[in-house]
Amino acid sequence: MAFSGAVVLADLNDFISPSQACIKPVEVKTTRKDNDSQTSIKIDDTGGYYEVTQDGEETRLEKASITLNDCLACSGCITSAESVLVAQQSNEELYNILKNNQMALINNTPETHRTIVVSVSPQSRASLAVKYNLTPLQIARRLTYFLKRLGAHHVFDTSVSRDFSLVESAREFVERYCQNQANQPVAEAVEQKPRRRTGRDETSAARSTDLPMLASSCPGWICYAEKTHGYVLPHISVVKSPQQVMGSIVKEYLAGKWSVKYGGDFVLLGRGRWGAVVMLRKFQVSSRLTLFILDVNCRPNQIYHVCVMPCYDKKLEASRPDFYDEAYATRDVDCVITTGEIDKMLEQQGTDLRTLPEDELDSV
Repeated sequence: MAFSGAVVLADLNDFISPSQACIKPVEVKTTRKDNDSQTSIKIDDTGGYYEVTQDGEETRLEKASITLNDCLACSGCITSAESVLVAQQSNEELYNILKNNQMALINNTPETHRTIVVSVSPQSRASLAVKYNLTPLQIARRLTYFLKRLGAHHVFDTSVSRDFSLVESAREFVERYCQNQANQPVAEAVEQKPRRRTGRDETSAARSTDLPMLASSCPGWICYAEKTHGYVLPHISVVKSPQQVMGSIVKEYLAGKWSVKYGGDFVLLGRGRWGAVVMLRKFQVSSRLTLFILDVNCRPNQIYHVCVMPCYDKKLEASRPDFYDEAYATRDVDCVITTGEIDKMLEQQGTDLRTLPEDELDSV
């Protein structure tokens, strides 16, 4: 089922609504005083809620809102139905960014233009390959053409981040195992410590030698363990999931790779085809010689990173505060869209993957 940018209430067959089963109740500010008598709730024709006292006084109640940071992934309201609107985590938000980029070019405001990077998971490619009777490689290349035609500047395969995650997970296990062996120092088996997941508390990091080591890329399971079974946290691997590893690669490594920094005056030229700010740096070498050097400046918050994933809970993972860079006010992954949402985008654009040309994936 594809996820839409609007609340849909039809055909909710196997869906338990948040009002029935959500165990994370939203706090609603109440205006009732201690000496007030019993009140009731009234719903008007427009769906508005009112608190009504016995004297007949009506007070409109504020709308409750739930963010992904509040969600426990408990009853599947995000993962199995379209009934909950997840702000800034849909294909509609991607369309908004693409539209803003077009307006930036029209209005000649390159500072508002963002480099759009899309990372596609192998699971999503496999699902689309089955539907369209194509190979995963054909899907990858045709999806790359489709996304770049929409306005994406780079399209990557998350297999590279999956490899990083597996290597780091293996390294962490070896470290834990060796530290549990009294006569075998860690240095004999590992050359360096594994990278720690950003935002982990010191207690968790200090107890990371516990065995057995549990590893999972499922954000729903991680969230469930954190909220209900804290005793297993020291056993959970601190390595980031492939999605978040890709976020670090894009926002840290590639942002630095795409930036060429020089001193001196500069003249703004606009945006290059890759999406970064393009300038000419001016260097006065001598009274007779002036050099202009091309400069590409791309900060993490100038990149809009989209991941195409098979599971809706990946939206929950991308929204975690652990993966938010306060220095640049940006997330490692700005938006997660699912395989169903990509398929819906193809339908909206009147595009059939079986007839699309192919384009090569970008390399890290």
